[in-house]
Amino acid sequence: MARREPILKTTDPAELAAVEARFSAEAAAFGLRFRCAACCHVTRALSCSLGYPNAALTGPVAARDGRGEPTSCKYFELGETELDDPGAQASAG
Repeated sequence: MARREPILKTTDPAELAAVEARFSAEAAAFGLRFRCAACCHVTRALSCSLGYPNAALTGPVAARDGRGEPTSCKYFELGETELDDPGAQASAG
């Protein structure tokens, strides 16, 4: 499989930090639910019951994962409740 070019083409740390900050602020302002804690497939331990690797969707809120790809999950379905994600709360401030 050919490697795709990253959606965000910059490598400037200041620009990347600005993107992360804006993403986190907008996710909070608009109540965006896209992380494991809000998904119907998550277990109480914040692991995916379907086995999807979810390290980028628990803990600190981030727009991109470690490879520079947008953080997302193909299995996400909004659950009826939202679990606590202590790592996300610590990074939200």
